[in-house]
Amino acid sequence: MIDFIESSSKYSKLESIEDIDFKMIDIISILKNVIEDLEPHSSKKSIYVSLIFKGQCHAYANPMVDAVFVNYLSNAIKYSPEGSKVELDVAELGDHWKVMVRDNGIGVLDADKPFLFERFTRFNSDHIKGAGLELAIVKRIAELHKGQVGVDDNPDGKGCAFWVTLKKFG
Repeated sequence: MIDFIESSSKYSKLESIEDIDFKMIDIISILKNVIEDLEPHSSKKSIYVSLIFKGQCHAYANPMVDAVFVNYLSNAIKYSPEGSKVELDVAELGDHWKVMVRDNGIGVLDADKPFLFERFTRFNSDHIKGAGLELAIVKRIAELHKGQVGVDDNPDGKGCAFWVTLKKFG
């Protein structure tokens, strides 16, 4: 119940925001920090988390964007089987970066994908706690950044590839 109240409050605050301050953000540093912060959770399940992208990745963003990566990685760990792997990667899309978190978890049905980022939506998760608000929060943060969110099948096989686009800096 406390998680639900906290998520509802966070979502409500984000809904009322019209404008945010932007600055140059090093996405790779944020991703490394998120991996480190969630290491106790990944090691508890013996999940190997790796950052694939090697290089510089600066975005025009607000520091709140780290909540997107925390959510994506924590979900990947939650929904992946013990002993699996999770990969974080970045691709260039013109004047945007596409940041992806790929897991080998239970996946998302194609019919469910269009609704996954809506409030109070949860699929295939009877055994996992949550209010169905975190991905709606992720979507709202992306909207404030004029970015997009989505989920695809993991191109390496079983699982998902959750992604967000962010405007490049410069």
